Amino acid sequence: MHPVWVYDSGRLLIYLLQDGEYVESDISPNFPEIAIAQMIPATVERAWQVGNLQALEEFESAIG
Repeated sequence: MHPVWVYDSGRLLIYLLQDGEYVESDISPNFPEIAIAQMIPATVERAWQVGNLQALEEFESAIG
């Protein structure tokens, strides 16, 4: 299963193909144990505050 991620207006939307239609999902099968839909928007916001490198380092540490 290949999810489709759409980042729009500060939200990460995850869509999964089920029975020929895409349906919104709270989790991504790529990262089932991680609240990725919450983490990505927070990381993008953090990048605006502290810069990309630090935000990515913090993200990497969080998923560690």
